[in-house]
Amino acid sequence: MFSEERVQDLRALFGEKLPKFTLVETDFMNAEITVAFDPAQTWPGEKPERELELLNNTLRNASRGTFGVKPRRSKPAEAYVTVEILVAGLDCKGCELGAYRLIEQIPGVETVHVSFRSGKILAVIEPARTDAAKLVAALKQGGVEVQVQGDGEPARP
Repeated sequence: MFSEERVQDLRALFGEKLPKFTLVETDFMNAEITVAFDPAQTWPGEKPERELELLNNTLRNASRGTFGVKPRRSKPAEAYVTVEILVAGLDCKGCELGAYRLIEQIPGVETVHVSFRSGKILAVIEPARTDAAKLVAALKQGGVEVQVQGDGEPARP
């Protein structure tokens, strides 16, 4: 989930297109959802180790690629930091998705939250693998207007 507004979209998706699944809980800030389903009925004969992959494929297909799943963080919370970047010009969910996709594929980025309403991007990153400058560069290369301070750092409210 990359914006709080998308939680409503996710709930609607489960209610309309994924009848074999129940969306039990959403944790927006940690980009986690809890889903209830019976794997034996949903994917008969499949190996349990493929469940995450199959759930990801099902969710991506039902949402036309706007939602997906990945494993939980494997490192302790102390291994991550949150970077906040102010942006301008994002005026719709499509713009949010575009900015999200520019950042989420960078190695070391764990989760990304984008809100066109607040003009903020929050990214949980592993600082040993990436930093704010790499995120800003990717956004700028993708045409997103990033607000920076005089020292070149991303502006913070």
